[in-house]
Amino acid sequence: MAVLAKRLNGVIVAPGATFSYYRTVGPYTAENGFYWGRAFSGDRIVPSMGGGVCQGASTLYSALMRTDLKVVERHQHSLTVPYLPPGEDATVAGTYLDFKFKNSRATPVMLAATADLSRRYLTVAVWGKTAPPKITVKHEILATYPYRTIRHCMSKASEVGVKSPGQPGVKVKTWVVTEAANGSIERYLGMDTYKASPRIEDAVCVQSKRK
Repeated sequence: MAVLAKRLNGVIVAPGATFSYYRTVGPYTAENGFYWGRAFSGDRIVPSMGGGVCQGASTLYSALMRTDLKVVERHQHSLTVPYLPPGEDATVAGTYLDFKFKNSRATPVMLAATADLSRRYLTVAVWGKTAPPKITVKHEILATYPYRTIRHCMSKASEVGVKSPGQPGVKVKTWVVTEAANGSIERYLGMDTYKASPRIEDAVCVQSKRK
């Protein structure tokens, strides 16, 4: 998280330029200062080098949703993330899933980022010469998908435990409302569908045979 804040803080995007998260923060390798963390693969949470870099992209996207800047490339996660509402996340992976936005203003914009490691907070702000109009982000949950439970039989009580708590999936619609002099303007951002992640338990199984 500290690496993300350091790479994002103070970045200036010139008028007409397009910001690339990968070019600014990546590559997501140990040689570039990253560590092993958690990442999503389908409906599972798995260890991954650079796991956690998506929190920076997601937090930046959430901030940009409240500005008049144009997001050029954004990809949702397969599962919901714990640090932002569904519909406000952005996943990145290598060079093939990037997060990009364009500075459509006539003046530069600057990113500011700080990390509070004790509370695991990442804060991202977007600064410009003038403030954007008042923008409110709206979400509507259209459907929810319950998770299933997978139990693995273990031979010893010392091996039991919950390996993954499980989380439901959701389908969400997102739009923004911009306050203008002649009233409010709604802009549809899209619809995201997140998978349910199974609860995985290791338990001691008792078998009996009927005589």
